[in-house]
Amino acid sequence: RYDIKGELTKPLDHIEKISGHLGHNDYAHTEIENSEPGTRFTNQAFEGRLEALHTPIDNWHGQFGLQLAQSTFAAVGEEAFIPKSDIHTTGLFIAEEFTTDDWRYELGARADAQSIAPDSAARLRHNSRNFSISANWEFIEQQQLRFGLSQSQRAPSIEELLANGPHPATGSFLLGDAKLKNETSLNMELGYKGQWDRWHGSLNIYRNQVTNFIFANNLNTENEDLTVYQYTQADATFEGYEVEVKYAIADTWQARVFADQVRAKLNSGTDLPRITPARLGGAV
Repeated sequence: RYDIKGELTKPLDHIEKISGHLGHNDYAHTEIENSEPGTRFTNQAFEGRLEALHTPIDNWHGQFGLQLAQSTFAAVGEEAFIPKSDIHTTGLFIAEEFTTDDWRYELGARADAQSIAPDSAARLRHNSRNFSISANWEFIEQQQLRFGLSQSQRAPSIEELLANGPHPATGSFLLGDAKLKNETSLNMELGYKGQWDRWHGSLNIYRNQVTNFIFANNLNTENEDLTVYQYTQADATFEGYEVEVKYAIADTWQARVFADQVRAKLNSGTDLPRITPARLGGAV
């Protein structure tokens, strides 16, 4: 992997800084089957990002920019289940922040265009839009409440669209669907963060209502002794929480306790598969 980064300070009126990033990633791995090399996966990717930080406008601080990416994905071998494809993505984004008294407001928006051109099928295009708004209220010194609302979209991945064949590494035979649409999620979040002397704590609860959620549906059948999964879509709801408490035992020692859980169901009432189980843990 190679990366080049750079920035210009105060290059234009009303622009505090322009920063840029170019990257190249050459990735490959080979799956081993019965001690023999199997399918080989490669991904040659280029990525560029350019963003500008503007001077304050009536207490609004923020940045805007452009992101471009191009990659060539290939799977070669007897059990290659995804065709070689060229993938292009273009994104435009803006993020703004406004602070007054005990409140901080944040706004964000992003638009993306994705194009996938497989060797063996017609080009697939998806456009997605994302918007977010949040408010942070410091109602007491070092005690904050956060309210967040967003709409996010996700374009289907190449595997979800074009998979068609065995994937022994996961014990599955995957079937994609080139007609899949964008996922669209309405997300609501309420959070708290506070500090008392040596104690730090945070709590977040959230609810995400997802239209056209994409998941691998178990068809309860086998092909080549592998379980068959079909990528499909249905409306779903995710609800969960995250909680963490830290205590500074000494200057260089800290104790931490955390827990999180998410409950995910299709709107038909069926539990979604492959959801992360509840966690409870600690560390020093």
